[in-house]
Amino acid sequence: MNAQLPQNDARGNEEIIAAALAPSCEPDSDEYWSAVRILQHRIEMPLIDRMRELIVHPDERHRILATDVIAQGRAKEKELSRVCVKLLLEVLNRERSPQVLSAICNALGHHESADATGPLSELQSHPDENVRLAVVHGLSCQDDPIAVASLISLSVDSDRDVRNWATFGLGSMTSVDSSALREALLARIKEPDEEISGEALVGLALRGDTRVALPLLEAINALHESQSGFGTLITDAVEASRVAAAKTPDDTWKPLLARCDELGLSKQIEQSPDGSCTPLTPDILSPPCALE
Repeated sequence: MNAQLPQNDARGNEEIIAAALAPSCEPDSDEYWSAVRILQHRIEMPLIDRMRELIVHPDERHRILATDVIAQGRAKEKELSRVCVKLLLEVLNRERSPQVLSAICNALGHHESADATGPLSELQSHPDENVRLAVVHGLSCQDDPIAVASLISLSVDSDRDVRNWATFGLGSMTSVDSSALREALLARIKEPDEEISGEALVGLALRGDTRVALPLLEAINALHESQSGFGTLITDAVEASRVAAAKTPDDTWKPLLARCDELGLSKQIEQSPDGSCTPLTPDILSPPCALE
């Protein structure tokens, strides 16, 4: 048997908790997250009750550990998730540590609970950029008007990572479309940061907005001239543009698609018998980075 699997660890819960909180165990180290994953695998009400004690401990390391444990694992089961979300929301309003707040916001995002949308949105102007970033992660799984409005506000945040993730969150909400959302994405196309502008290009192309055609063409020409390579986001934006142009033909797409054909950029698309179009290469909209 693989001793690395959580279910194969012979230690008791208290021993694992002590190991995660030991001074020698660095936060965010492999050792710490290994302990967290083991506890997540064992989530049941008795362990949640133990985390309920730790999440109000005077030491913030205890509170962060409790938050991380109830963020994932078997807590995704419906009833356990409901209990964990309730506990997280109870401590959210009274927590003052930016580190713990960030952990709570991320945990609520993992649970994807609509009940968290309002409380998370109230933290969108928090002075700590890590808290605001965690708010973005917590809201990006929701598509209601409050979450969308908050992400639009966060897409102009002073912090680069917050803007990046908020732009990605808005662009990837393909079930949501509005003029306000499109205008927010259009504004981010002007970003000098190529990742942020690229996320915005993809988000607009996925919505078939013809205003993406010219800036995407300009980005392609600039990258080609500098021999920088096109990258995943540009390729994804081209593929989404091809799909949009095939579904709703518009002359605005023609210069872009002609240039892409000339450069051999992105594969052509397949058209199904029902008229729907699908890019040959999947995996459009990869997040800027992986969440723990």
